[in-house]
Amino acid sequence: MAENGEEFCVKTILLVDDNTDLLSLFSTVLTHKGYNVLTADGGAQCTSVLLKQIPDLVLLDIMMEPVDGWEVLSSIRENPATHRLPVIMVTGKQPTREEILHHLAEIDGYIVKPITIAELVHLVSTCFQRQKRIGALVEEVQTAGASQTMVEEHCQLCRLVAAGSALTRIIPELTMDIDDLIKNARKQIDKIHHECLIQVSGDSV
Repeated sequence: MAENGEEFCVKTILLVDDNTDLLSLFSTVLTHKGYNVLTADGGAQCTSVLLKQIPDLVLLDIMMEPVDGWEVLSSIRENPATHRLPVIMVTGKQPTREEILHHLAEIDGYIVKPITIAELVHLVSTCFQRQKRIGALVEEVQTAGASQTMVEEHCQLCRLVAAGSALTRIIPELTMDIDDLIKNARKQIDKIHHECLIQVSGDSV
């Protein structure tokens, strides 16, 4: 129980990496920080874990065999039970322009190894704070009477804006491409909010 009387909810993080040493290190660090940690040493085990329990966040390695992280990400987004699940990609190589532009709307962050313990903890904490803000925005459009399709679009656009803003700090050379995507996404978000306002006004007449 938190000091203010509100119930404290421990966040669960799923770590997916075929490097067992790194898996153990990340697990130890995040457990020490108060998170509940699940682990998977590859894509198949990740799928198995998600069938039993849906975490609050996935840290997903990209370079894995035989199923790489991008394939695992696609399966997460295609599953109705996990399609909104926050996923931070973890990799030892710099992402290509094509990878970023193709997957930007599907990811919630990007870690390029090696990473310090402080950077890992900060990234996870920041992701949860961002998800809380996105959740509040999604609830706002739901309350305004938005359709489920509109809600899902809003959620995806918010993810794109948040992830894109973070990635421009990691990969400055992609700033121009990502900035254009963010600008268009924000226009779509404003359009959804406007349509919600019109609907609310119509309902109140």
